[in-house]
Amino acid sequence: MLRFIWAASFLAAAQGHVPLPLRTYAMVPMADGIQLMTYYSIPPGPGVPPPMPYERRATVYIRTPYNESESMDAQFTEADSYASDYNVVLQLTRGRAPSQGNFTIHSFEANDGDATITWIMSQPWANGVIFTTGASALGIMQYSAIRGQMSKHIRAQFPLVGSAHLHKTVYPNGAYMNALAEAWLDVKLREKDYIQVLRNNEPENWDYWTPGALAFGKYDDTNWWPNVTQVAVHVAGWFDIFLQDTLEAFDGYNSSSSTGVRGNQFLVVVPTGHCAHSGMIRRPCNATGYAIGRTIIDNIFQSLAPSGATGIEGTQAATWPRLHWYIMGSGDKEECKNQPINCDTGNYWVSADTWPATTIKTFYLTGEDLFRRKNYGSLVPPPFVPELNPDFKDWSFDPKYDPPSKTIGGNFFELSEEHLKRLPLCGTQIQNGFLWDGQLLNMEDRPDTMVFTTDIQQVPMLIQGSINVTVVVSTKTLDADFTFKITDVFPGDRSFLIQQGTNRLRWHEWSTTHDSSGLLCLRRLGSSTRATRYVWLFQAATGHAMISTTTCAS
Repeated sequence: MLRFIWAASFLAAAQGHVPLPLRTYAMVPMADGIQLMTYYSIPPGPGVPPPMPYERRATVYIRTPYNESESMDAQFTEADSYASDYNVVLQLTRGRAPSQGNFTIHSFEANDGDATITWIMSQPWANGVIFTTGASALGIMQYSAIRGQMSKHIRAQFPLVGSAHLHKTVYPNGAYMNALAEAWLDVKLREKDYIQVLRNNEPENWDYWTPGALAFGKYDDTNWWPNVTQVAVHVAGWFDIFLQDTLEAFDGYNSSSSTGVRGNQFLVVVPTGHCAHSGMIRRPCNATGYAIGRTIIDNIFQSLAPSGATGIEGTQAATWPRLHWYIMGSGDKEECKNQPINCDTGNYWVSADTWPATTIKTFYLTGEDLFRRKNYGSLVPPPFVPELNPDFKDWSFDPKYDPPSKTIGGNFFELSEEHLKRLPLCGTQIQNGFLWDGQLLNMEDRPDTMVFTTDIQQVPMLIQGSINVTVVVSTKTLDADFTFKITDVFPGDRSFLIQQGTNRLRWHEWSTTHDSSGLLCLRRLGSSTRATRYVWLFQAATGHAMISTTTCAS
C-alpha cells in the first residue's frame, strides 16, 4: 500500500479552454416514436474547408432527468468543461419536459440510449467514439446504458456516485428507503405519481428491476458484467448514499468484464459524495477528490478519442494506480488539521493497485454493562465469548413514538423542502443532543434502541472493508425493519454516526420457529453496513470508543 501526495498539476482539471462552441438542440426520435430534447455542441474545426466547418471528433454523451433551470445550468457548466475538445450531447430523459413520453426511472435507458447513439453515429461531426459522464442519476444512467446493443460504441465512462443496481438502492436487504426514494421523486423531480410504482414493485418483481441492474445479488446468472467493454473511472464516497452500489459496480467491471478492460478499471473514493461535506467533523480541503478522477478520465478520453481503441493499453493512465481512496480519521487532533498527509490517525489519500490485506476483528454483543457506560450493553473482543444461551435484551417498537427514530449522519441523505434551506444531515453527525426542527434528539437514549459499546481503546484501529453484524432476533411481525449503526464515540461521550445497514425480516430465508408466546424466532439475521475506510483514534488520555446500536426503524 502506498500513500501518495497528488501533485498540484495532477489535481488540476482541464483549464485554459478556447471559447466555447455554440449550443443547439434537436428532438431526437426513439424507437417508439417518442422524441427527446437533445442539446449538443460541436467544436469548430480549424483548417477544415467549407461547407464543413468542423472536423469529426469523439462525443461526450450525457443523459439527465433534471430539467429545472438551476440543475440545467449546473449540467451545462459540466458539459461545457468538455466542449472545447469533444462534441457534447446532453439529453433529457422521457417525461422530463420538453422531452416527450412518460417518466420512468430506468425502463427505457438501454433502448433510448441505443436510439441516441445511433443518431450520434449518423452525424457528420461524429467519429464513432462515444464517452459518457455524469453524477448521481446521471451515473445510474451510464450503468443502465451498458445493457443496450449500441453500448459497444461507448469506449469510456465517468460515473460519479451512482448505482448499477437500483433495486438494492431502493430496497437494500428488503427495507424500503422511503425518505430517499420518495423525497427524490417528489421534491427533486416533482414526479409524485411515480411513488406508487416503486411501492408496487417490491423485491420479488424482477421484471420491473431488470432494466436498471447490471447484476442481481453480487454475481449470479443474470449478471451483465461480461458484456462490459468500457474502461471507467468510478467515483464513490464513504458517506454517499450509493457507496456500496458504486463499489460493487467497480468490482463487477474490474473482475468480470470483457478481457480487454478487465483489471483496468479505476476507483476514486472520497469522504463525501452526495453529502458535499463531511458533517460536524470536517475533513481537510484536499478530501474532495473529484479532480483526481477527472484527471484520470481526461487522459483516457484524450487517448481513446482519435482511434476508439478498447482499453487503456499504451496510455499514460495505464501506468497510474487503479485505486485512490481517502482514509478518514476522527479529525479531533490539531496536527491532523494542519498536516493531514503525515497524520497516522487518518485524513490522507492512499493509492494502490489492489485493496490492502485485512484481518477480521470480531466483537461480541452482550447485554452486560461491562464498561459502566449508561447501562449500555457491551461490545467485547475475544477472548471474551458470550454465553451460548444469554438472556435476551428486548424492547417494544411503537411507530407512534414521538419523535420517531431518525438517521442522523452516515450515508443518509435527506431530500425535503426543509433540506433545501440547510446542509444535508449526512457525514459525522452527533447522535445525542442533535437539534432538529426545534427538538433536541437523543438517538441513543431511546426506549426503542439498544446500544452496545466497547471499552475506551488504547491504540489506533484502522477499519477497512464492510462491517458485518449477525444477531439472533425474535419478533411478532415479519415486516419489522432492523437498523444497525456503528458510531465513533469521542471524548466527552460525543457519539458520531459512521455507517449503518438495514434489514426487513420478511425477505430473509433463515429457518423460523414459533414459541409458545407466539413470537417468530429468527435464528440468524445478518446485516452488512456500508463498506468503509476509517481510522478510529483510540488513546488512553483522550480515548475513543465504538458503539453499535440496533433499532426497529430509522
